[in-house]
Amino acid sequence: PSSQPAEFQRSTPQSGIFGRVRRPTPAAQQAQGFERKESKSGSLLVSAAQSVPAEQVRVAVPEGAKLKIVASTSHFEFAFMHAKILHVWNLASGEHHVATMHGESEVTALAIASELVLIGRGSGEIEVLELSTGQITTLFESVFADVVADLAVTRDGKLMLALMESGRLYMSAASKPPNEWVRVRGGARATHVTLSPRGDLMALARASGAVEVARVAEPKQIRLNIDVVGDVDSMAFSDDGYLLGVSGGADDVTLYQVLNGKSLVEVAVEDRKLLAFFFSQRNSLVGYVLEDQEIFIVELQA
Repeated sequence: PSSQPAEFQRSTPQSGIFGRVRRPTPAAQQAQGFERKESKSGSLLVSAAQSVPAEQVRVAVPEGAKLKIVASTSHFEFAFMHAKILHVWNLASGEHHVATMHGESEVTALAIASELVLIGRGSGEIEVLELSTGQITTLFESVFADVVADLAVTRDGKLMLALMESGRLYMSAASKPPNEWVRVRGGARATHVTLSPRGDLMALARASGAVEVARVAEPKQIRLNIDVVGDVDSMAFSDDGYLLGVSGGADDVTLYQVLNGKSLVEVAVEDRKLLAFFFSQRNSLVGYVLEDQEIFIVELQA
C-alpha cells in the first residue's frame, strides 16, 4: 500500500469550532440513565449509545460548507469534508480530528470506525486515515476508475464495504492486502450501503429506489427487497438487526421490518435538516441534524 503525508491535529475543546450547550428539551430529561464516565484526561467517554446526552457539543458548520459527504456512528462521532479538510468530531466529548486531503480526486464517501476513517474518491481509490497518527494509506483502487458512492465499516475496522456508483460492491478486511478486495455484488447504479451494528447484515440502496438486504456471510444472496419512495439519503439498522431505517430526503424516516420488508412507522423530523441517524440500544431513533448552521444530536422519537 502507498501512503501520503497529511496535515493532522487533534484539537482541544477550546480550539474547536463548537460550543457546549445544555438543551432544556425532552431529550435532556431522557438522558438521566445515560452511561458516561470521566477519563483521566477529563474528556467525556461514551460507554454505549443509550440516549442523547443532556450536555453535548454543537459543531458550527463552516461558512459555505454543503455537507454532502458525511459519516456518523452511534458513538456520537460525525465526519464531514469542507475545502479539502476532513473534520472528525465526537459530539459528546468534543474531541476533534482534522486532516488535509491531498490529491486531485474529489472525496465522495466517508465511514468511521473506532480508530480510523475510510475515505472514498471519485477516481475509485479508497484510503484509510489512522486517527492515532494521522497517516493516510491507500487500500484499494478500482481498475474501472469507478466513483466510490459510499463506504461502510464495522466498529473494530475489520470488515469494510465499498459501494461504487456503477452498482459494484466490494468487500475486504483491514488485515488483507489491497489486492484481496473481492467484488460480491453487481447490479444497477447505487447510492448507499450500511452495515448492522453486529456486522452480520448489510443494506444497499439502488438509484432506482430499491433497497436490498443481505447477510454479510452470503453477500450475493438478496434476502429482502424493499421499494422506497424517492432517493435514499441515509440508512441504519437497529442494534438487534430487526429494523431498518430509511430516509428518502423527505421530512421523515421510515422504519421497515427486516424480516418481511413491511413498513411500520414514519418518524417525523419536523423543521430540522436530517444529516444522518442511528438507533440507540433501546432501539429509539436518534438523529444528527443541522439547525441554525449547527450540527447536534436529537432524539427523533422523543
